[in-house]
Amino acid sequence: MNSLYNFLNQEQTDFAAKLGEKGGYIQFTNSGRRGTPKSFHISLESLYQTLLDIKDNISVFAPLQSYQEQSWRDNGAKYFKDEVANATITVQTKPLFCTLSKLVKWANEADYAGVNPDNRIILTHETLEKTLAKLRSVIELYSPAPHEPNAEEAHLQIIYFGAPGCGKSHKVAEAIAGGDEKNIFRTTFHPDYDYASFVGCYKPEMEEGEIKYAFTPQVFTNTYVRAWEHPNEKIYLVIEEINRGNCAQIFGDLFQLLDRKDDGTSCYYIRADKDLADYLQHALSGGAKRGIEGGNLCLPPNLHIIATMNTSDQSLFPMDSAFKRRWDWEYIPINYSDEVKSGQFVITINDKNYKWATFLKAVNRHIRDLTHSEDKQMGNFFVKNSIEKEAFKSKVMAYLWHEVCKDEYGTQGNFFRSYEEEKKDVKEFSFNELYEEDDYLLLQGFMAYLGVPVIGEENTGGENE
Repeated sequence: MNSLYNFLNQEQTDFAAKLGEKGGYIQFTNSGRRGTPKSFHISLESLYQTLLDIKDNISVFAPLQSYQEQSWRDNGAKYFKDEVANATITVQTKPLFCTLSKLVKWANEADYAGVNPDNRIILTHETLEKTLAKLRSVIELYSPAPHEPNAEEAHLQIIYFGAPGCGKSHKVAEAIAGGDEKNIFRTTFHPDYDYASFVGCYKPEMEEGEIKYAFTPQVFTNTYVRAWEHPNEKIYLVIEEINRGNCAQIFGDLFQLLDRKDDGTSCYYIRADKDLADYLQHALSGGAKRGIEGGNLCLPPNLHIIATMNTSDQSLFPMDSAFKRRWDWEYIPINYSDEVKSGQFVITINDKNYKWATFLKAVNRHIRDLTHSEDKQMGNFFVKNSIEKEAFKSKVMAYLWHEVCKDEYGTQGNFFRSYEEEKKDVKEFSFNELYEEDDYLLLQGFMAYLGVPVIGEENTGGENE
C-alpha cells in the first residue's frame, strides 16, 4: 500500500490534497471554478476525529456515499465534533468531502477500483476502521516522542480496591503526599449522586434581593479549572467509594475523556454542553482557555484521578468493562503483620485481651469458607485503634452478623458459635444474645471457638469444633 504522501501526490482529481511535509496536516484546495483556487489546512487529528464521528453515526452517513452537498453540509455541522472540520464542512463542503474520501480510498484501495473520490466515498464500519487505524499510524509519525512517566507519574487514573478497612485511604494519602491542599479535590459517590452533583448545574442564587440562576460548578469542574490554570502542578481528584454510585450516570460523556494519550492528555475531545462551556469560558484565562477551545473538553496531563472501592460493595453498581479498562487497578491486601500500626491493636473483653490481627486472620478464614470469596473480609484497619467489648459488639460483631452470616447466607453453617469451657461444648448464638447478661462469656467463647488465644496464653491449642 502506498504511503499517504505518495498516494495523495499521485491522485489527480479536481480537488487537490497533499500531506504537509513539515507537520501532521493536509493541505487541500477547492476547484477554483469561481476564480483562483483557495487552499486550506486541516490537521490529521481533526480528520481522524471526523472519520470517527462518521463511524459513530454510520446510520446517518451511510446513505450519503454519493456526494450530496446539502446533506453533507447539514449533517457535518451537526455531528462533526472537531471545530475546524465543523466550520469547513459548512463553507467548503465538497473539498472536505473529497479529502475524507481520499483518505478512505488510500486505506481501502481494493474497494475503490474505478471510484472517483470527488464524487463517492465508501462508508462501512470496515472501511472506516481500516482508515482510522492507518491514519493513526501516520499521526504517530508526526507526534512528539512519548513522555516516559516515572513511577510517581505513572497512574493518571487508578482505583485502589480491597476489603473494608484494608488501608485504601492510607494508600491514597501516600499517593497525594506532598501535594498542596489547594490542588486536592475530594468527593464520595453514593446511590443518589449524579452528573449534576459531579459536574455542576444551574441553581438559584440571591442577588440584590432577587432570585437569579447561575451555573454552580461541582468537584469535577473545579478540579478541571484548577488543572488547566496550573499546568505545572499536579492536581488530584479523589473519589471515595466509586462503585457506590452509578458511574455511567455520573460521568456521562466525560467517560470518553478517560482515554489518555502517552502525554497524559485525552485521546478524544468531547463537546461541553452550553451551560458548562459558558462557565469555563469565564473561569479559564489566558493559555488555560485551551481547556474549552472550540467548546470542547480535554483532560490535561497534570490531572490525576484516584478512586477507592470496597470489594464488598462491588455489586451495588457494577462497572461495565469499557469503564474499567480506562483505569489502572491496584489491589490492597489485608496486612496481618505486627509491623503495621494495626498489628498492635488489642481487643479487650472484660479481663481478657486478644490481638486484633490474630482475631482478624481467624475470622477472615471463616468468612472465606462461608462465602467462597474474599469480598466480605475485614481489613486490618476496619477498626482504627484498640477496641473494648461494647465497641467490638456494635462494630465488628454487627458487621459479621448482618453483612456476612445472617442476611446473605442464613444462620445454617455460620460461625456465630461459642465454646463453653465448662461443658466442653460448642453452642450457636444469635446477635441479640450479645446484649444479655454475661455477654462477655459468649464473646470469650467466640474467641475460643475461632482459636484466638488470650494474650499471654498463645500456646494453649487451636480451634474448638
